[in-house]
Amino acid sequence: MKLFEALQTFNRLEEYIPFLDWIFEEKFPKEIWDNKNKIQAYANKIKKLDGVSDSNFTYDAQKRIAFPEKNSYRQFNGLRIYMSNGDSMARDWLRHIRNGIAHGLVQVIQKNDNLFIELLDFSDKSQKNQTAYFLIPIDFLLESKKIYDEKTKSFSKKKRGK
Repeated sequence: MKLFEALQTFNRLEEYIPFLDWIFEEKFPKEIWDNKNKIQAYANKIKKLDGVSDSNFTYDAQKRIAFPEKNSYRQFNGLRIYMSNGDSMARDWLRHIRNGIAHGLVQVIQKNDNLFIELLDFSDKSQKNQTAYFLIPIDFLLESKKIYDEKTKSFSKKKRGK
């Protein structure tokens, strides 16, 4: 099922509207996120999401990753994250999610009474150069925003000296 259809079907669209608005905004404004350590702090929190481990999270050069294809979710028991590296893990995480949603390369799957999204991203319109494959619990989307908001708030307070 496509993302919006699934959110509507499972009565979760209203819950995800703030996320959908946010994912298409510019991230990591320099006046708050003014150094690499702050952006890395966000990435570190993403890597600590429930169920994420070294065995199911790959962030490497595109040529060194054997990306699963669409509908590969059937062969996996749990989450999988494959991302080619680019700017930074944090920026790449959000870019791949945004691109997958924007290009309609995301579907919602119900596995073991849990909702997952399978999301793909490519570096070109021909969809020959895959750059990401995510099979993640759908709530990782909300968690991504929550972590970002918490970090932004924390860094903003530090800037103001509070």
